Amino acid sequence: MNSNEPCPIRRLAWLSVPSAMLVRLIGVATDLLQSPDHRRLRWILLVGLAVRLALAPLTAWPIDSAYFTQTDVALLTHGSPYADGTWHNPPLGPFLSVIPMAPVAWWFGVHHLVPSIAAMAPMVQATGFGSTAVPISTALFAWKLPLILSDTAVAVALYGVRRSLPLPTSLGPAAVAAAWFLNPLVIWASSIQGEVDTLAILFFLAFMIALIRNHCLLAGLALGLSILSKGYPVIFLLMVLAGVLAWPTAAGISWRRRFTDLGQIIVGAGASALAFLPFLGQTSTSLQSKFYGNTYFGGASLLAAFNPASPQFNGAYSTFVSNVQNAFFLLSVYRGLAVVAVVGAAFGVLYSQLTYRSRSPAERFQILAWGACWALAGVLLADPSPEPENLVGLVPLVLLGFPWRGRRVLLGALIFLSFGGVLLYASLLTPVGVFYPLAVDLGTGSVLWINGVAIAYTSILHLQADLWFVAGVSSGAAILLLWILGGYAFLAPPVRDVVDRLRGGRERVEPEPDGAPGPGPARLAPQFGDAIEDRQ
Repeated sequence: MNSNEPCPIRRLAWLSVPSAMLVRLIGVATDLLQSPDHRRLRWILLVGLAVRLALAPLTAWPIDSAYFTQTDVALLTHGSPYADGTWHNPPLGPFLSVIPMAPVAWWFGVHHLVPSIAAMAPMVQATGFGSTAVPISTALFAWKLPLILSDTAVAVALYGVRRSLPLPTSLGPAAVAAAWFLNPLVIWASSIQGEVDTLAILFFLAFMIALIRNHCLLAGLALGLSILSKGYPVIFLLMVLAGVLAWPTAAGISWRRRFTDLGQIIVGAGASALAFLPFLGQTSTSLQSKFYGNTYFGGASLLAAFNPASPQFNGAYSTFVSNVQNAFFLLSVYRGLAVVAVVGAAFGVLYSQLTYRSRSPAERFQILAWGACWALAGVLLADPSPEPENLVGLVPLVLLGFPWRGRRVLLGALIFLSFGGVLLYASLLTPVGVFYPLAVDLGTGSVLWINGVAIAYTSILHLQADLWFVAGVSSGAAILLLWILGGYAFLAPPVRDVVDRLRGGRERVEPEPDGAPGPGPARLAPQFGDAIEDRQ
């Protein structure tokens, strides 16, 4: 046999990879369902799934849910999710949801999935939403089913990572899974509104897991799918590049091997991009308009304090925002913070790996998660009106990457993020209003009742503006806190090193023994390793 031809055994090995992965997944699923060690996780999944499956067909968000369903109609009828102008995200979400949507469209008729309900007009007018389109319950469930499955997969992944890696978080595996799967913000975003952010975080988690296990081709494929789900993981690329080039330093791997691994990641990401090549132009346009075309003050951001829809604020606020130059100056400052976070995260990952050559998988995973958290926090801080569902992506990154052992700051950030996101939804529309699909199914009386509740809600003077302000300040403060902590973790260590060298050197601080109090900010690793405990 010619030596240049691939070995038949190697060919069979490549073919066996999908089978081995399937067998592994079946084994993991069987263990989760049967082992008494995972009883808490099973209860968490049972409660979370029951809530999601009950809410999915009965709730919707005005305009968005109808548009999402119409996107699948466009995909079924025209072959493109962008044909009707109802989709402004990367294309992966509609291509997943169209799988359960196709039999629904065949049964009910493709043009009967999003009927218009004239009786909803009073609620639409009162709340400011401009559509009376109400997707049928079966179509709502079909759109949200992949998102519910994605939520579940993220919960299992968080649980598995927390059990297998000695991360520094004081939360146990079940608590980490519950903080995600029972989080009201996550449930609302995926099971009520039907946003695809959970897909992006699922594939990014898969990317990190594959990367620390040196499955670079699979890591690249997962990274590409993450970007094709929502788009914002593109800000992690610089950090990923720094990590891939720096991590092999610990094992003394050659530069040739490093570039080979990087090439495999690029090939994997490119393969996922090629599958959606005709739609990449629309994806790029939507991402640019989202970040650079939006100058409205409000949303889950500290910029809510300058929201002109809040008339009760005057004095310094009204004086500041009355000048357009001041407003754009504020936006420029915030966007500068985003650049600092994205570049600083890459620099921090590179520095932490090159300075301390011994890195365990747990440390590598935590550094990558916390760097991604910081970069995303910076971008959200710079966005004048980030949507509440954008906060969902921070939750797993905080849970797995938070570099302090103490749980107070971690839980505080999660609570304020979730509270702000849910409250922002409530400020835009009375929570009862999300049940308008159920009201339509129950009849005219229920529709009229929801209309009355919505009109009464919006008639309370300044209520929506006050709730918007509280939501923006609470979630914006949490984002700012994560940004400051991330900056300290990644930028303070090299600065301290320079100062210490100028002073004639320094002694490295040894990690605390097991059971000792966790390090405060002054002991946070330039190296992260000082904050790692070898415990489950």
